[in-house]
Amino acid sequence: GDIVEIAVTHFPQSIVREKDIKKYEEYLKVSGNNYKYPYIHQISIYNMDPKATACAEFDYWKSIGRSVKRGEKGIPLRYR
Repeated sequence: GDIVEIAVTHFPQSIVREKDIKKYEEYLKVSGNNYKYPYIHQISIYNMDPKATACAEFDYWKSIGRSVKRGEKGIPLRYR
């Protein structure tokens, strides 16, 4: 399928179904915090963790001197 079909399919349906403004605001915040990622990745991030504030690869966190707690799980991102 094309990217639009994938995006619509994976957009949090609870927001659409319930017309839940709070959940939509949470989604917008996650998207804003992760604006460098493509739309489909923003949706994946929101679906995995609606409270996500900053996402990056392990090596990036390491390169800027940040540590990642043992046992932390990453957020898988969809690729075509």
